[in-house]
Amino acid sequence: MAILSKEVVELLQDKQTVKVISTMSDTGELNASIKGSLMALEDGNLAYMELLETSQTQRNVLWAHLWNKTVSVLAYNPGNNQCYKIKGEPVKFLIMGPVWDIFLEETWKMLPEADPAGVWLIKPVEVVAADYFSRLEAEEKRLPHMPFWSRILGPRP
Repeated sequence: MAILSKEVVELLQDKQTVKVISTMSDTGELNASIKGSLMALEDGNLAYMELLETSQTQRNVLWAHLWNKTVSVLAYNPGNNQCYKIKGEPVKFLIMGPVWDIFLEETWKMLPEADPAGVWLIKPVEVVAADYFSRLEAEEKRLPHMPFWSRILGPRP
């Protein structure tokens, strides 16, 4: 299990952060869905409320869970340009208990008519900084002899 840094946890808790879960179906079809409820729990897992029992995301996360596949979460805050990609394994689907109760209460504050399916718990297995400067640094380390345009052309006016 990958450990979420304090910076990543704070990013996930920030209301300005856009959180997207990307999944794949059993036939290889990709799906991406915004999940505003996604957050980090104290035990290190991610959790989000799945609102629709029959949604494509629900079916894909269930498939990933049953076949030990991963899902991907992207968290991006446009205010400070922080961005992280988190690969994780769906480990449990909650339909009762204290975590479910917290998510249900928050969901009903925004959507009183909602009849949510449950709360997915996702165990992080890889966390990668995805902002421009972090990715540039990683690519320069990965390909040290590859010329990047900025080096060839020199500084921009």
